[in-house]
Amino acid sequence: MDANTKYELFTQEVYQLLATYSGSATSSVQHNVKLKGKSGFEHQVDVYWEYEKDGKVHRVAIECKNYNQKIPIGRVRDFFGVLYDIGNIKGIMACKEGYQDGAKKYADSYGISLMELRAPRDGETVIGELDMHFETDVTRCLFLINEKWAAKKSFDINIYRERTAMCSVQNSEKWRNATHLPLSTVDDNIRNADGCVLLSIEELQKHKPDKHPDENTNIYCFEDAYVKNEYWGLMKIDEIMFEREYSKDEQTYSVDAGRFVRAILADALGGEKMVIM
Repeated sequence: MDANTKYELFTQEVYQLLATYSGSATSSVQHNVKLKGKSGFEHQVDVYWEYEKDGKVHRVAIECKNYNQKIPIGRVRDFFGVLYDIGNIKGIMACKEGYQDGAKKYADSYGISLMELRAPRDGETVIGELDMHFETDVTRCLFLINEKWAAKKSFDINIYRERTAMCSVQNSEKWRNATHLPLSTVDDNIRNADGCVLLSIEELQKHKPDKHPDENTNIYCFEDAYVKNEYWGLMKIDEIMFEREYSKDEQTYSVDAGRFVRAILADALGGEKMVIM
């Protein structure tokens, strides 16, 4: 199917929707209809719409021009000749890129409607904007694993560091170079070598830190402290670091109804524009 025929069928579909919305008694909008004129010649009409309103039958011939430039006066003049020969019929011309000034003047003089009919362009169906405000305030609890314990238990800190980086959606490089790493613990407690609870991590935060590198970082140091991991058991740690990460962001999103819009139909003479859903 060539591009011109596709545009004719597109026009037929849109005017069939309009006919349905109008609520008037109407036959289906037809494509590629032959109508005989007063001269005896048959004229091919791209889209033909016949409907009844107030007890009267109305006939509409729609001429489709799938041009990539504005329609000149000559095409409108030719269409007027067809309408005049058929008689008792309303004329509509549909195109994608608009009409030259002479074409508009000629159509207005003889009562021919000039419509711009096309699929919506990018940004044309934006119906509003949504301002979103994002605020994140997270405090991470990170651990400095004792290297002697790790060597004794065959716990490879470098491999664990790389796995942590691979599991991170963001800041993977941060974890590849990190000294303090996240650990999955059975509970919130800090223990001694015998497994006896010394205090909880929550209680630890109430104490004054041993190190305070910056306003968002507190570090607590230990001589003999452990946290319990489901797989490794008691893991010896040298430090616990609380790292606060705060971020604030604002973004504006366009609310686009494009996926629900079938066509844009605009009156080239009157200026009215209609969105066909």
